[in-house]
Amino acid sequence: MIVCLIVVICVLVFFQSNHDRGVAAAIYASVCGAHSVLFFDLPGEYYYLSAAISDLVIIVAIGALAKPTRLADNLMDICLISIALNACGFTIWWKGLPPETYNLSYIALYLIAIRALLREDCANGFKSSKRNSRIRLSIRSCAEYCRQLQEKKA
Repeated sequence: MIVCLIVVICVLVFFQSNHDRGVAAAIYASVCGAHSVLFFDLPGEYYYLSAAISDLVIIVAIGALAKPTRLADNLMDICLISIALNACGFTIWWKGLPPETYNLSYIALYLIAIRALLREDCANGFKSSKRNSRIRLSIRSCAEYCRQLQEKKA
């Protein structure tokens, strides 16, 4: 079921209404799809860690490359929730409990992502939340600092 939802997310990239939404959707779908294909057979502790790292990659990439839209902010929020779910999933795996609750929570999370990909932005524009604006500012500040370091070396 989860694989089917990831396929739907990947297909919905091609149906975004504008370029800005398409960039955010493509980042999210490509990293989620790549993680599900490449890391499916990893042992538990590595799978949950790689999934959380993938979520961080999505947050950084959307913050650096995508323009602020409702979809970009929603996908960043989904990734933050996903990091917490992966921590819970690791705990469930470590205690030897069945993974049904983890799987059901991811089904719900991917359904929320699909809803975000299908929902259009507001006609009167959209202001980013303060949290997501701070995340974007932090990412851009780090990128600018790294660029300045490279220029000093050259």
